[in-house]
Amino acid sequence: MLSTLKKFWMLSLVLLVVLAIYLTNFINASVDLTEENKFSIQSATKELLQNLNETVEVEVLLAGNLSSGFKKLQLSTKNLLENYRSLSNGKLTFTFTKPGEGLN
Repeated sequence: MLSTLKKFWMLSLVLLVVLAIYLTNFINASVDLTEENKFSIQSATKELLQNLNETVEVEVLLAGNLSSGFKKLQLSTKNLLENYRSLSNGKLTFTFTKPGEGLN
């Protein structure tokens, strides 16, 4: 009997963890714990993005064979722009382009 009860609680715990992980896919929240609010988007920026009248296209010249430092910069830039796109309700779009690509 104890074994069955133990299995039930273990299964319940596993299902709860799986459910929690699944639900986090639908929650877009982050917490900035830095003292200088380094990773927070200011309210004026949020307001600007939420009130865009037209689509804004951003081309980032940061693609191709990059060193590790530039890859980190590319990733952080992409994350920031994805946050901006979310706040703008899709009115901000962006692409990453290799510098000099398409030039002859």
